[in-house]
Amino acid sequence: MQRVDQIFKRYAPFSLEAELAGNNGAGRLALTEIAQPALFAVQVGITEMLRARGLAANAVAGHSVGEIAAAWASGALTLEQAVQVIYHRSQLQAGTKGRGQMTAVGLGEAAMRKLLQEMDESERCAVML
Repeated sequence: MQRVDQIFKRYAPFSLEAELAGNNGAGRLALTEIAQPALFAVQVGITEMLRARGLAANAVAGHSVGEIAAAWASGALTLEQAVQVIYHRSQLQAGTKGRGQMTAVGLGEAAMRKLLQEMDESERCAVML
Protein backbone atom coordinates (compact mmCIF):
# COMPACT_ATOMS: atom_id res chain seq x y z
CA MET A 1 0.00 0.00 0.00
CA GLN A 2 2.87 2.35 0.71
CA ARG A 3 4.27 1.82 -2.80
CA VAL A 4 0.84 2.61 -4.27
CA ASP A 5 0.64 5.72 -2.10
CA GLN A 6 4.10 6.92 -3.18
CA ILE A 7 3.16 6.59 -6.85
CA PHE A 8 -0.31 8.04 -6.30
CA LYS A 9 1.13 11.21 -4.72
CA ARG A 10 2.66 12.04 -8.12
CA TYR A 11 -0.88 12.66 -9.34
CA ALA A 12 -2.94 13.68 -6.31
CA PRO A 13 -2.42 16.25 -3.57
CA PHE A 14 -3.32 13.77 -0.82
CA SER A 15 -2.06 10.52 0.67
CA LEU A 16 -4.09 7.34 0.40
CA GLU A 17 -2.57 6.13 3.67
CA ALA A 18 -3.76 9.28 5.39
CA GLU A 19 -7.22 8.88 3.86
CA LEU A 20 -7.50 5.27 5.01
CA ALA A 21 -6.37 6.28 8.50
CA GLY A 22 -9.00 9.03 8.58
CA ASN A 23 -6.34 11.73 8.99
CA ASN A 24 -7.74 14.04 6.31
CA GLY A 25 -11.22 14.42 7.75
CA ALA A 26 -14.42 12.47 8.11
CA GLY A 27 -16.53 11.41 5.15
CA ARG A 28 -13.83 11.71 2.51
CA LEU A 29 -14.01 8.01 1.60
CA ALA A 30 -17.49 8.73 0.25
CA LEU A 31 -15.81 10.68 -2.57
CA THR A 32 -15.21 8.60 -5.68
CA GLU A 33 -11.85 10.19 -6.37
CA ILE A 34 -10.65 9.03 -2.95
CA ALA A 35 -12.58 5.79 -2.41
CA GLN A 36 -11.61 4.12 -5.68
CA PRO A 37 -7.84 4.65 -5.35
CA ALA A 38 -8.02 3.71 -1.66
CA LEU A 39 -9.82 0.47 -2.51
CA PHE A 40 -7.25 -0.25 -5.21
CA ALA A 41 -4.43 0.31 -2.68
CA VAL A 42 -6.07 -2.13 -0.25
CA GLN A 43 -6.46 -4.73 -3.03
CA VAL A 44 -2.79 -4.38 -3.99
CA GLY A 45 -1.76 -4.58 -0.34
CA ILE A 46 -3.73 -7.76 0.28
CA THR A 47 -2.38 -9.34 -2.91
CA GLU A 48 1.20 -8.52 -1.90
CA MET A 49 0.66 -9.86 1.64
CA LEU A 50 -0.63 -13.14 0.22
CA ARG A 51 2.27 -13.36 -2.26
CA ALA A 52 4.75 -12.76 0.58
CA ARG A 53 3.24 -15.78 2.33
CA GLY A 54 3.64 -17.94 -0.76
CA LEU A 55 0.05 -17.71 -1.98
CA ALA A 56 -0.16 -16.73 -5.63
CA ALA A 57 -3.26 -16.80 -7.79
CA ASN A 58 -3.44 -18.93 -10.91
CA ALA A 59 -6.01 -16.52 -12.35
CA VAL A 60 -7.48 -13.18 -11.36
CA ALA A 61 -10.67 -11.32 -12.17
CA GLY A 62 -12.09 -8.02 -11.07
CA HIS A 63 -15.16 -5.88 -11.42
CA SER A 64 -15.14 -2.08 -11.64
CA VAL A 65 -12.15 -0.83 -9.63
CA GLY A 66 -11.17 -4.47 -9.15
CA GLU A 67 -10.46 -4.76 -12.87
CA ILE A 68 -7.47 -2.48 -12.47
CA ALA A 69 -6.12 -4.44 -9.52
CA ALA A 70 -6.64 -7.65 -11.48
CA ALA A 71 -4.80 -6.19 -14.48
CA TRP A 72 -1.88 -5.34 -12.20
CA ALA A 73 -1.97 -8.70 -10.37
CA SER A 74 -1.92 -10.58 -13.67
CA GLY A 75 1.03 -8.59 -14.95
CA ALA A 76 -0.95 -6.85 -17.70
CA LEU A 77 -0.15 -3.49 -16.09
CA THR A 78 2.84 -2.39 -14.04
CA LEU A 79 2.04 -0.90 -10.66
CA GLU A 80 2.89 2.55 -12.02
CA GLN A 81 0.51 2.07 -14.96
CA ALA A 82 -2.26 0.73 -12.73
CA VAL A 83 -1.96 3.69 -10.33
CA GLN A 84 -2.13 6.10 -13.26
CA VAL A 85 -5.27 4.33 -14.54
CA ILE A 86 -7.00 4.34 -11.15
CA TYR A 87 -6.19 8.00 -10.61
CA HIS A 88 -7.59 9.12 -13.95
CA ARG A 89 -10.56 6.73 -13.81
CA SER A 90 -11.61 7.97 -10.40
CA GLN A 91 -11.22 11.62 -11.41
CA LEU A 92 -13.34 11.14 -14.51
CA GLN A 93 -15.98 9.13 -12.69
CA ALA A 94 -16.19 11.74 -9.92
CA GLY A 95 -17.12 14.25 -12.61
CA THR A 96 -20.20 12.22 -13.49
CA LYS A 97 -21.64 12.25 -9.95
CA GLY A 98 -25.38 12.85 -9.99
CA ARG A 99 -25.63 12.61 -13.78
CA GLY A 100 -27.06 9.13 -14.13
CA GLN A 101 -27.67 5.74 -12.66
CA MET A 102 -26.62 2.22 -13.40
CA THR A 103 -28.23 -1.13 -12.85
CA ALA A 104 -27.54 -4.74 -13.71
CA VAL A 105 -30.31 -6.64 -15.48
CA GLY A 106 -30.46 -10.38 -16.09
CA LEU A 107 -31.40 -10.11 -19.78
CA GLY A 108 -29.52 -10.53 -23.01
CA GLU A 109 -28.78 -7.52 -25.18
CA ALA A 110 -31.65 -8.08 -27.62
CA ALA A 111 -34.21 -8.61 -24.86
CA MET A 112 -33.03 -5.52 -23.00
CA ARG A 113 -33.17 -3.34 -26.11
CA LYS A 114 -36.70 -4.61 -26.81
CA LEU A 115 -37.79 -3.87 -23.24
CA LEU A 116 -36.39 -0.34 -23.43
CA GLN A 117 -38.26 0.24 -26.68
CA GLU A 118 -41.49 -1.03 -25.14
CA MET A 119 -40.98 1.34 -22.21
CA ASP A 120 -40.14 4.19 -24.61
CA GLU A 121 -36.79 4.62 -22.85
CA SER A 122 -34.38 3.54 -25.58
CA GLU A 123 -33.27 7.15 -26.23
CA ARG A 124 -32.51 7.84 -22.55
CA CYS A 125 -30.81 4.54 -21.67
CA ALA A 126 -27.73 2.76 -22.93
CA VAL A 127 -27.15 -0.97 -22.97
CA MET A 128 -23.61 -1.94 -21.97
CA LEU A 129 -22.35 -5.48 -22.19
